[in-house]
Amino acid sequence: MIISNNSLFNDHAIPLETLHHVTTEPISGSGGGGSDSALSSVAIKAPLEVLAVDKRVGNDDMVSSLVPDADQQVHELMSIGNNGTVQCHGFIYQDTVFMTLPTIAQAKNVNHNEFYSCISQLIEIAEGTDCESLVIAVGKNSRNSNTILRALLYTGFQLVDPCVYNHDPVFILAGYEI
Repeated sequence: MIISNNSLFNDHAIPLETLHHVTTEPISGSGGGGSDSALSSVAIKAPLEVLAVDKRVGNDDMVSSLVPDADQQVHELMSIGNNGTVQCHGFIYQDTVFMTLPTIAQAKNVNHNEFYSCISQLIEIAEGTDCESLVIAVGKNSRNSNTILRALLYTGFQLVDPCVYNHDPVFILAGYEI
């Protein structure tokens, strides 16, 4: 620990003066290992929104595979995305919004800023409902599921015990209390 000006600091804390202001302009750099080459620009994207709420047709969909107990009680599915591009799907069961993992999180090279922005926007969408929880389903066998789960836990999600919703064991559920 370091004590400076009557304040207590962690040895590993990053001094504020070394942090760079993130802009929306591309950062040019030589790419030769300088500090700026590790930074990437943050593109301003359209916010996520509910694009459509459709009547559920048939019973062979994500509801029946994700939470079999909800199969007969869920009648509508949400399509969530931006600029007309669907990022994920969801449904409401009891007092919980269930969502699939957004497509941005399934990309091979996930931009962390975009991922966290996407998750915070999904939380905002869930807050707009009368629900008390948001649950995101992560495929257990997806190539980066461990990284995604750690990122969700970092943002305040908790792992949901399989016996809570009796969900399909191919999914790991991460829950967030609203």
